Amino acid sequence: MPLYTPDGHALGTLCLLDPTPRRLEDSEQKLLADVAACVEAEINQQTLEQVRERAQQMKADFVSMVSHELRTPLTSILGALRLLASGMLGTHSPQANQMLDIAHNNSKRLAFLINDLLDMEKLAAGKMRFDMQAESLAPLIHQAVEAIVTLSRERDVTIEVYEPLPETTITVDPQRLEQVLANLLSNALKFSHTGGQVELSAERKGGIVEISVQDHGQGIPAKFQAQLFEKFTQAENIDTRTQQGTGLGLAISREIVERMGGKIGFHSVEGEGARFYFTLPVTPLPDIASAHTPPPTAIEPISTDADAAKIDNWQILVVEDDLDLPRVLKAQMGANITLEHAKSLAEARAWIALERFNVILLDIGLPDGSGWELIPEIRAYQPKARIVVLTAQGVSVTVETEVDEVLLKTWASPEALLAAIGEPQDDECKNPRGTS
Repeated sequence: MPLYTPDGHALGTLCLLDPTPRRLEDSEQKLLADVAACVEAEINQQTLEQVRERAQQMKADFVSMVSHELRTPLTSILGALRLLASGMLGTHSPQANQMLDIAHNNSKRLAFLINDLLDMEKLAAGKMRFDMQAESLAPLIHQAVEAIVTLSRERDVTIEVYEPLPETTITVDPQRLEQVLANLLSNALKFSHTGGQVELSAERKGGIVEISVQDHGQGIPAKFQAQLFEKFTQAENIDTRTQQGTGLGLAISREIVERMGGKIGFHSVEGEGARFYFTLPVTPLPDIASAHTPPPTAIEPISTDADAAKIDNWQILVVEDDLDLPRVLKAQMGANITLEHAKSLAEARAWIALERFNVILLDIGLPDGSGWELIPEIRAYQPKARIVVLTAQGVSVTVETEVDEVLLKTWASPEALLAAIGEPQDDECKNPRGTS
């Protein structure tokens, strides 16, 4: 009995052997055909599962490649452009400054695109980590507005936060909540008219709090509203659209809100603007007393100069296979430090055995293995060294507890890097080699 794939390709033959040659009866032929059909179905199902597994593995390999091969050089590019634009390396002509601004802005756009793609992939695979904490709502809202004030000024659109905000505690991942607010606020700013206003408000409704962002722009065309939260959806044709973006922000926001136990939606009339809102459960009263509630003030930016002074004359080892990133990192730190560069696990092991370091900046993807292999050795040889992982890929909660800090490439600003390095742990490492 021949066996075939659904598209007609031959798989093989199912044979029935009998010691005595004879012709099969009709019932036996029917039974054999039924068995052959079952065998075909099983083989085809296994083949389909193997194809799916290969496709998933190829997808995972591609995401890993994008993480490392794009994020690492892009981190160097962003860092170098930021240094040039800041004037730390000298002044430039107005025309040169304009070109630097163009390069820096487009590099940030590329970083946002890569981060959105990887975030969406992690959400779809259920691999995005959520660090849920009980937090006071008002400071989180003010921090989100502070984080996007530069875009507000560029667009000449004001953000009005309706006060008073309810005294409410919610259990969320603060970073992910800020990501959702940033997505909604940036969309509202982009689609607002010059000189316009965006309103951000929060309202307590029983056991939930509803947070909304209202703009007064062009609104969302009715034909796009049904699929607005789908991936790569934008309310403009890709060939004619005037606003930048990946079309992933709202899809990511929906996934994040739902993972934190909430719901997201919108209301829009074309020509009258749009109101996006999401709800989150309020933390029950018995839990509020133990909640961590930061003061209701905007976070002050970290002073790069002040923090750079703290690491003056430090010994820092950068374990990273990219050649440019260590040089950019040293320039970003803006301090008189001794920075050594190990491009592989083997080189890192040699440096760890030879010198003592205040801080070790560690990448995970290295040519001869994983950077995680080094952590026990660093703890054994240099127990007082601070370990900061600077990686292109997210890490699990369990792994993160093994190091002092984890920073994600393309997200790590010079201020965040200096803050992660922290206070000195061992004065014996303060002097570079050859001094006393």
